[in-house]
Amino acid sequence: MWIKKEVLTGNGTYNKNYKNVKSSKFVDDHFFDPMDIMQVKYEMLKEVERDGTTITDTVDNYGFSRTAYYNIRGRSMSKG
Repeated sequence: MWIKKEVLTGNGTYNKNYKNVKSSKFVDDHFFDPMDIMQVKYEMLKEVERDGTTITDTVDNYGFSRTAYYNIRGRSMSKG
C-alpha cells in the first residue's frame, strides 16, 4: 500500500484528503482507491453526469467543494 502512495505522490496524483471520500464505491470496493485523486475526480464527475445525483450530495461524498467540482468539470469538458 505504501509503495502505491509513493507512486501516486511521485506522479502528482496522491489525494492528501483521501479520508474525506465517503462514497460507497471507495468504501466497499477495493478496486476504487480514495488515495488516487484522478480516480476520485473521474468517479465524481461520472456520478453526476451519468447517475444524475445532485452536485451537492456528490461533492460531499467525494470530499470536494462545489467550486472545486465546477473547476474540475470545466477542465475535463475543455479537453474533450
